[in-house]
Amino acid sequence: MRLTHPRLIYEGYDLVKEGSDLLLNFQFLLEPDIHFQPKLKLKNLDAKILEQIENKTTLDPQLDRLFFHLGLAEIPSYFKAACPPKIVIKHQGQITDRVKDFWHDLLINGLGEFYYQNQIDFTAPDFIQIELEENKSVSYSQAKKFQPLKSNPILVPVGGGKDSSTVLGILEEKKLPYDVFLLAPHSPAAKKIALFLQKEGLCQKIIEVERAVDPLLLTLNHQGYLNGHTPFSAYLAFASLTVAYLYGQENILLGNEASSEEENLLYLGHKINHQYSKSLDFEQKFAKYSQENLFESENPPKYLSLLRSLSELEITKKLCDLAQTDQRFAKILTTFKSCNVGQKSDVWCHNCPKCAFVFSMLSAYLDEEFVATQIFAENLFAKKSLQQTFLDLAGFGDKKPFECVGTFEEVREALLLAYEKSKNPAPFLQAMKKRIKKFELMEKLANKSVLILGMGREGLSTLRFLQSHFPDKKIAIADKNEVKIENQNNITTHFGEKYLDQLENYQIIIKTAGIPLRTPEIQSALAKGSEILSNTQIFFTLCEGKIIGITGTKGKSTTSKLIYDVLHSTHSNTVLLGNIGEAPLNQLDKINQETLVVDELSCHQLAELEDSPSVSVVLEIKSEHLDYYKNFAEYFVAKTAIARYQKEQDYLIFDGDLSSSQKMAALSPAKKLICSLKENSKATVYQKDQEIFYQNEAIIKTEEIPLLGQHNLYNVMPAIVVAKLFDVPNDQIRETIKNFKGLEHRLELVAEIDQVKYFDDSIAVNPHATIMAIKSFPKGSVILLAGGYERDQDFSELAQVIIDYQVKSLIVMPTTGQRLLDFTLQKGQLNHYKAETLTEAVELAKKQALPGDVVLLSPASASFNDFANYEERGKAFKEIVLRNVK
Repeated sequence: MRLTHPRLIYEGYDLVKEGSDLLLNFQFLLEPDIHFQPKLKLKNLDAKILEQIENKTTLDPQLDRLFFHLGLAEIPSYFKAACPPKIVIKHQGQITDRVKDFWHDLLINGLGEFYYQNQIDFTAPDFIQIELEENKSVSYSQAKKFQPLKSNPILVPVGGGKDSSTVLGILEEKKLPYDVFLLAPHSPAAKKIALFLQKEGLCQKIIEVERAVDPLLLTLNHQGYLNGHTPFSAYLAFASLTVAYLYGQENILLGNEASSEEENLLYLGHKINHQYSKSLDFEQKFAKYSQENLFESENPPKYLSLLRSLSELEITKKLCDLAQTDQRFAKILTTFKSCNVGQKSDVWCHNCPKCAFVFSMLSAYLDEEFVATQIFAENLFAKKSLQQTFLDLAGFGDKKPFECVGTFEEVREALLLAYEKSKNPAPFLQAMKKRIKKFELMEKLANKSVLILGMGREGLSTLRFLQSHFPDKKIAIADKNEVKIENQNNITTHFGEKYLDQLENYQIIIKTAGIPLRTPEIQSALAKGSEILSNTQIFFTLCEGKIIGITGTKGKSTTSKLIYDVLHSTHSNTVLLGNIGEAPLNQLDKINQETLVVDELSCHQLAELEDSPSVSVVLEIKSEHLDYYKNFAEYFVAKTAIARYQKEQDYLIFDGDLSSSQKMAALSPAKKLICSLKENSKATVYQKDQEIFYQNEAIIKTEEIPLLGQHNLYNVMPAIVVAKLFDVPNDQIRETIKNFKGLEHRLELVAEIDQVKYFDDSIAVNPHATIMAIKSFPKGSVILLAGGYERDQDFSELAQVIIDYQVKSLIVMPTTGQRLLDFTLQKGQLNHYKAETLTEAVELAKKQALPGDVVLLSPASASFNDFANYEERGKAFKEIVLRNVK
């Protein structure tokens, strides 16, 4: 085609006055014999302008240059039909050779998308040659000096979309009058907005220009000549500059944003940018060109974007904020149209990348239903045909869509904001949120410096995960104690008393749950820009399965294991994680979208979590960990991630009889499923006539439940609800509960010796747990062994229960034992003894016990003064008891 059509020749223009309009006709020849005659009509010109324009022979040289350049601006549209190797510009002194570089640059960068779509190699140095051919120079001897009108200093080109609407909003906000420029064919929305603000706002004049493409070009396109995107905004630049000069405007304010700098893809080593003529590069080159080639003897109107420094999200937020405070822009919000497909019909097509992009941006700040019904006509997040488009917009496709859309990063952020704002996000939006979070996390872990703080079970799990996914990455680890690492490749260690000193040198700190966030060195690192992550957060971000999360002060391990057993009885693809199961990241590679993940979540794991489970189970929350948290309120807040990030389609299961559970449930928008020991019209599962019911279905008799104590019914009930959510049959639920053995160190029967039963309840590390344990046995039968590590917990309620339930003997151990004893003796009198060791306490209990009595280790305190953890303490108790049997 280039051989058939070797040259495109711009032959010039003529002008005709048609009433109050001025018609410019431009002549092009695509050799050998194709003539094009595009037109531009300056409509309804002010009489003072029109009377100064008679014909070309008397035309002011400045106007002649501007009109001539309007023809030059048509070159890309007609050049692309055949891509002739030469462009000839016939002129009469309006230009010089120095213009060549600008036009060559525009034809290369502005037509990049066209070259890519037509697979044209444009990289050869001589791909386009521009020649200037000067005819007889125009004699301006009869020319009349043109006097521009004195108008408002601001001209705003309005296309009918959100960006130009935002520019108008900013001017209205600042109370600055302006004129509007409409380049037809434009969308009806552009005219509506302009007329509305002319009536209700500060718009003074609406100046219209009508561009007409030669119909022959469209005919040739249908016949097989080349077609594709042209740099429309470059044409708009020359047109708006001409209008601004005629009307005396000093500033042309556009709505081009920062995102126009991002390319769509690389082709033949060149960045291909659909929005090149909106970019800062073009804006600066155009300003320089105007000064040097269009306005040689005077300052040209300034052509600049008011929104250049803003992201698409910032522009959208600005428009939405204006709509909140100004009823005019609330109307404009539902009037503007950006869709290139439906724009001329004043509709959104609901099928193109532009529609998907704008829907995403607006949904970041407006109610999703409002966007879907008042601006668009449907929810585009729920439209399957657009799913790949959203993926492309977010950077998960092979290229960025060829539309005026934001950057990948902006779209991803908008989708995340839309998910957060949505009460009931569409499944695809949920999936996009998951994918974006996963992508961003893995990018951070791959490209930023990482330190793992705390090398216990979680820390080792995190290290294995990082080494598996980033085998060549340098990783730092820090712990007060030296830890042996199997694979020490690329490992930097910070062990010993100064293990916290280097935190601020790392961009990401993956903190073990039990290390307080308020640690000064951590706070210093945060102040200097470090980011805190956790093993649990990484797992939640990357996990593809459905997470059932369980928390509470007492009973969460039992409840978690029972939920796991019930689900696993019919869903083999179920895993148990958390305190009772494995460290979450150890199981990640085994989990898919069909996996049910039962995750026991402590306050420490929840404290910095920014996600909630799909199904949350909230047991009773009582005062605990006051050595870590300032007070109960802070401890409660640490657990709130179990509920506050849920959505309406999620589930929250809670104990309706308990105020703390009710308070937590109030934070969640999820569907609420209530457990109660009383028959209750609001309860999903409840106790009635010594039987547990799910709605109206009897599930199991309480006498069939092997767990001791009424409090354990609160652990059984959530398991029934979760089982029903996942369609476990009733008989399977009943059999699983009947055969549940309970967990080690949780009211575990160790032995019966001389008709005295010994129970290991070492898990009872808080007063509430011990209260529940005491209440599990007949009054007057319990010999209680209590005391341990000091956490400043309140023992007053426990002391009262010890008296009320007629504990037979209280044997206390350091450190908290003395304080518990003091509280108890304030409530009433009872047999009491002091023991320095657990062995001594068991021996004292044995001497006191009579047939029918219960010796109960339920310390109401942590174990750290004498034992590494509650498991070690419980194991020691069992060994002491069983040693006595021998």
